[in-house]
Amino acid sequence: MENFVLGDIVAFKSHPYSSIQNSVFETVIAGESLLTPPLMVIGEILMHTRGSYDPKDGVEIHKKGSKSCKCFWFNHDQLQFEEAWISEKQLKLIQKSEVISQEDLLYSNVIFKTASLETGKKKSSLSSKNGTQTRVDNYILSFVAPAMQVISVKKAEEKDPKYDEKTGQQARIIDQYLAKCKWFNPKSNKFSEKFIPLALLERLPVYGAEILEKISEMVNEQTTLQIKKSGTKIPILLQVSSSFCLNGSYYLQGIDLVKNKPDSFLIEPDTGLPDTVSPILESWPKFNNHNEIISVKDFISDYLGKYRFFKIRYGSFHGEVTNRTVEGKTISDFLIFKNQEDKEKQEIKHFVGHCLLRNAVRHFRLDRIQSIQVINIKK
Repeated sequence: MENFVLGDIVAFKSHPYSSIQNSVFETVIAGESLLTPPLMVIGEILMHTRGSYDPKDGVEIHKKGSKSCKCFWFNHDQLQFEEAWISEKQLKLIQKSEVISQEDLLYSNVIFKTASLETGKKKSSLSSKNGTQTRVDNYILSFVAPAMQVISVKKAEEKDPKYDEKTGQQARIIDQYLAKCKWFNPKSNKFSEKFIPLALLERLPVYGAEILEKISEMVNEQTTLQIKKSGTKIPILLQVSSSFCLNGSYYLQGIDLVKNKPDSFLIEPDTGLPDTVSPILESWPKFNNHNEIISVKDFISDYLGKYRFFKIRYGSFHGEVTNRTVEGKTISDFLIFKNQEDKEKQEIKHFVGHCLLRNAVRHFRLDRIQSIQVINIKK
């Protein structure tokens, strides 16, 4: 049985999310997504020190030593917080989380702990047109809580006893402090307020004028940032195109020039912004001082041992032209038929590397490389 504590993010056992390897297993939900229960946070724990039974039929309701958890979630239809007592046997852990301190909390911005997970929840829909089926993923925002402001903090009232009077064992675990949170409720077109245990909340980062000006400058100048995300081996070169605010936090978004796909980056004021870089170090075709074109072999060889990635424009055997990002390994000779009409194989030089488009090692004939850019990421 999981040892639940205040502040844990949990779910009903039928929920498709789970806790795995200090992370959260998130999956796209197909079918009727509205039947998926909310992610919840534990705000109070009740220990059943003596157990309990149904007086009508004697069936055990709560086993001695078991626990019930008061779980909280945000009801997006009513735009209000809900709570319910649920047996620990019906719950599973989604994410462990610490309780924030009450110090300097007054007038700060906070958010319900499940907001980021609920914002990322997706549903899958299947549609058919002219006999062709397509599957589209969309976000589910059924239980996303708003960013709120703390307008007062008080000690929790202990109306019920915390210890069993017969056994002396702890019977209830409650949060020591409650934060009175205020948010705008568009359903009633006015502000709502509620006292919420601190265990349910996360502090939001504070963005000063200086960092907001920097964000604006990066968007206007289409700055490129080198970002190393934890758990990933390949850094991101994010060419910034815009910014957005999600759950009270600011993000930069743009194109990752390494993988050639959209990406975004969470700005954390306490850690600062990543380094600004020039994304492309050098390009080929390139000419020397005598206005003679440098061979593609010599060009690649000059940078192969120093820089990890090369963007190449490549023409295939069938004439298809694609843009690839390649983590370069070596230049090697391979025996192949140079042309379709050849009867004997020839040694042809190839650029060998890991192609990020195909996610596999590929051999690229040097005579079919149309252009190359050296990405400014050192080995």
